[in-house]
Amino acid sequence: LSMFGYALEDLLGKHHDQLCVAGAAERGENTFLWEKLCAGESVSGIFHRSAADGSDRYTQASYIPVVDAAGKPSKIVQIATDITASKTKSLEDDGKIMAINRTQAVIEFDLEGNVLTANEKFLEIFSYTLQEIIGQHHRIFCCETYAQSEDYRNFWNDLRAGEHKQNEFMRLNRQGRCVWLQATYTPIRNAEGNIYKIIKFASDITGNKLASIANEGRIAAISRSQGIIEFDLGGNILEANENFLQLIGYTLEEIKGKHHRIFVCKEEASGGAYRAFWQKLGDGQFDAGEYLRYGKNGKKIWIQASYNPILDLDGKPVRIVKYCSDITTAKMAAMEMAARMDA
Repeated sequence: LSMFGYALEDLLGKHHDQLCVAGAAERGENTFLWEKLCAGESVSGIFHRSAADGSDRYTQASYIPVVDAAGKPSKIVQIATDITASKTKSLEDDGKIMAINRTQAVIEFDLEGNVLTANEKFLEIFSYTLQEIIGQHHRIFCCETYAQSEDYRNFWNDLRAGEHKQNEFMRLNRQGRCVWLQATYTPIRNAEGNIYKIIKFASDITGNKLASIANEGRIAAISRSQGIIEFDLGGNILEANENFLQLIGYTLEEIKGKHHRIFVCKEEASGGAYRAFWQKLGDGQFDAGEYLRYGKNGKKIWIQASYNPILDLDGKPVRIVKYCSDITTAKMAAMEMAARMDA
């Protein structure tokens, strides 16, 4: 009565259907149960029931027929334990696992690294069937050099010791092609606290990773051919590459933290146009052109440059990156030619 929230008089004489969830009678679940009980067969299991207030109850229960002197069932005794809390948590956990399986690749290993099982998402990414990988070692997803390395042995030793691993990992699919994963390897403990398997949750980031590698290659190529310097939104220097430092004759230590105005004359630095220039960049607007700048010891340098605001995920400027090339020789020649033409 306490378990279901009823008083005795609420139930006496009522049918067992009153304790069942909506629709159970229509589905014939109780008919099947009572046919077995009336035939003298005990029934045990976990049952989904409904309390007086309509809330769910889960019971671990046994329905036991009590027989009369003639050996025929005369009544049924139900002995039940309320397992609602644990069952609800189990259902919630099952829901979470289903959600994970829909969005993430999941694979399980024993402590030696042999595959126990994997979900459809994992099999799809790596182009294997489950039968092809069960019992195989994790090294089938790794290049031979790494699989034979000390780092790989330490990787599995750390997992067996209870250390989880989270990082970007390069693995190989069935065709030997590279697959990049954002993954976590998690040691799982049993009721005694002993580690007995490893579960890996992973997301395929191959497309993004290859794009990132390509972009890094482009940036490296630009850095080899152009001067690059980075500023905060106020114009203070954050970083500069070697090409830029050679162009202006400074070391990074000499300029880091200084304002961009060290590269312009005092008259320009104090003018309204210069303040408007940095206001424009701080607002996220691009600027490009030919600029006269001053290197170490006042050396005049003409550059072809672009000032590029870098935006965060919300579209707000966070810093300014300047790409530039030295055009001093060409600029001086053009100015000399212009002067001759004027003459």
